[in-house]
Amino acid sequence: MTTQAHQEQLLKMLNSVIKSEQAPFSAEMGDLGEVVVLRRGHVRGFWRCAGAKFEWTPAGYNQPSYACGSIDEAVSYTKASILPR
Repeated sequence: MTTQAHQEQLLKMLNSVIKSEQAPFSAEMGDLGEVVVLRRGHVRGFWRCAGAKFEWTPAGYNQPSYACGSIDEAVSYTKASILPR
């Protein structure tokens, strides 16, 4: 799967989780191909696919703070650490 295909799949899965949780969040594709996670229109951070891993960079950071090896892990991390419980 290409980087773009990974990013698109992550975006689709995140939006599915956000919808099912009825959370005040959204996810969209950024200008550079990253998946941007927003809360009520404010950026919370973004996911970038780098080779075979996904990197999460919180808003205001210039370096990723978390990396994982699959889309499922990225969705789980977002759900556990970003979305409200």
